[in-house]
Parts: sequence; structure tokens; C-alpha cells
Amino acid sequence: MAIPTDTFWNIRRLNVVFALSMLGLVAVCGWAVKQDYEKTWRPTQKEGFVWDSALTEQRIAHMETGDVKVRVAELTRQIEAQKSQLEQKDVEYQKATAGVKSAESQISNISFEYNNRKATVGVMETLLQDARTKSDREQVNRLTTSLQSLGKTLSEQGDSRHSQRLTH
Repeated sequence: MAIPTDTFWNIRRLNVVFALSMLGLVAVCGWAVKQDYEKTWRPTQKEGFVWDSALTEQRIAHMETGDVKVRVAELTRQIEAQKSQLEQKDVEYQKATAGVKSAESQISNISFEYNNRKATVGVMETLLQDARTKSDREQVNRLTTSLQSLGKTLSEQGDSRHSQRLTH
């Protein structure tokens, strides 16, 4: 059985009809947009915006009476006073911040010296134990004297553990 190759429509004629219908559709859409944009109320709407802004300006000008101007001037003066107080407090805050940084720096320096002394005492205690084990009296006496002076310094700075160990 043969497959029919005949079409019911002429393809060229069908393409022309389709192109013309598309052009018609574009024309109708363009005409609808133009008609919607050219409504009779659009000029009135534009004039309404102008009138609204003019009425608002008139209300503002009408509200600016002597009392309102005096109140605005008073509030402006109060705002300026508050600004100057805030600036003064900012200067005080900066000074306080500098003081805190200085104190933290001093604390760091003192802590560093203190920790160095503690480390030195720890090393000297180990050397003292070694000297006692070797029965080196001269070294034991020298280290004991050094540890007692360092122990006093540490106990003055607040570490009572080292001073207690040295007395035993």
C-alpha cells in the first residue's frame, strides 16, 4: 500500500495566511496599547499631581506660623546642646579607653615579670633537688639563699605556693 503524499492545503498559501494573521495580531496589540494610553482621564491625572503638590506646599507654608518657628528653633537649640554633650562624652570615653589600654599594658608587663620569676624558681628548685641528691652543700646553700630571696618577691606579688614550698 502506497503512502499518500498529497496534502489538503498548499503549504505556500498556508504560510502567507499565517504571516498575514501574525501581522494582524501585532497591529491589534499595538492599537490596544495606544488606545489604553490615550484615555480621556490621563491629562486630568497629570494635572492632579501638579495640583496636589501645590496644595501640599500651601499647607506647609500656612502651618509655618510664629509659634511653630519658635518651637522649631527651640528644638534645634536642644539638638545642638545634645550634640555637644555627646561630643564631650565621646572625649571622656576616648580618655577612659586610653586609660584601660595603659592599665592592660602594665598588667601584661607585671604578669610577664612574675611568670619569669616563677619559671626561674621552678628551675632553681629542680637544681636544688639535684644538688641535694649529689650532697653538694655549697650549691644547696647558694640555691637556698637565692630561692628565699625570690620566694619573698613572689610572695609579695601574691603567689603563696612558692613561698610555702621554700619554707619546707
